[in-house]
Amino acid sequence: MDVYVINLPKDHERAAFQKQQFSRLGLEFKIVNAKSVNDITEEFYKSVAFNWERPLSRAEVCCYLSHKMVWQLILETNKEALVLEDDAFISSDINMILESIKDIDSDYINLETRARKKVISKKQYRINNKYKLSYLYYGGTGAAGYVLRPSGADALLKNEEKYGYALADAHICRTTFNNPLQLDCAAVIQLDCCEKYMIEPPYKSVSNLIYNKKKYHIKFWFLYISRRFISQIKQTKRYFKILLPSIIRKEVKPDSKSFNF
Repeated sequence: MDVYVINLPKDHERAAFQKQQFSRLGLEFKIVNAKSVNDITEEFYKSVAFNWERPLSRAEVCCYLSHKMVWQLILETNKEALVLEDDAFISSDINMILESIKDIDSDYINLETRARKKVISKKQYRINNKYKLSYLYYGGTGAAGYVLRPSGADALLKNEEKYGYALADAHICRTTFNNPLQLDCAAVIQLDCCEKYMIEPPYKSVSNLIYNKKKYHIKFWFLYISRRFISQIKQTKRYFKILLPSIIRKEVKPDSKSFNF
């Protein structure tokens, strides 16, 4: 399985952290140079930034574009891959996890948690005495760690053709995959979530995604409100599934003992 880490070339500290982390884990990985705000033109930015529920910042467009580059790589190489952002802290059990899930029929397996509840099946497939897989109905926020197969990459790219750009994690959540799964316990957390789970962070990291809320013309306000409303309706349909006895809303937590540096 390929491993891709999305990293801005200027973020030397994060790249160094990932090199140390993967050396400790005994895994090979490839750095994918993330797009920065200086890499996109104003024309391109304006052509993609206004298709979602609110205007995307230039940094958010670049984050989505960076993930898209990896999806295209997966499709071109026709090989499944573990996709990570450069602030992803990885469980020491990752080798065993990747070996256990490599033959499972799923387009997309989410390995991450980010202090939000997910809508998952109560029925779980146990891969060992610690880790289980649940059917993932709705994952919420976060795109720092997931396994993606070529069929899943194809679904993401085709969904972009239909809806355009969004936040990377929002686009993943709105894409329909074959048998999407959630790992429980989580094997990936972002560095800014370490304290939430009582894990000592290797170093303090600041997010590269900054969104400054701006006022916009009233006609655009109605447009974004309507998109948000439609999105909430779709999510409501997902949450109604919680009423079914086979589905729960649960915060997936990591095994803090498996995160060390």
